[in-house]
Amino acid sequence: SRSCNDDTNEMDAGEGEDSAAQRAAALGRMTTAYTIGATIGPALGGILAVEKEDLYVGARLAVWGSIVSLVLSVVYLKDHTAQNEQRNKKNEKSSFVDSLKNALQLLWHPNVSSL
Repeated sequence: SRSCNDDTNEMDAGEGEDSAAQRAAALGRMTTAYTIGATIGPALGGILAVEKEDLYVGARLAVWGSIVSLVLSVVYLKDHTAQNEQRNKKNEKSSFVDSLKNALQLLWHPNVSSL
């Protein structure tokens, strides 16, 4: 855990650990939901296909479930892009693109390019 004493962005030592625990719990819930869906979905599709005598009823149900999931995600999930961009500007850490540019510059160095 780290501590930051900036006036605009104060972080206690325990806050980072709490955030990591929340991310781990969310990942666990997502994995559980995926596993349950991957188990129940095909079984439900097979049962519905036999009952309705339509092989595509499971696919239609999956499409509608995806549409509902998309709408709920757009409506209820927060957009953290602006917050992350402000945090990155304050920290002034190099981005992946900057790191890639630096690595490529090193590759073109006369002593390295011959390797």
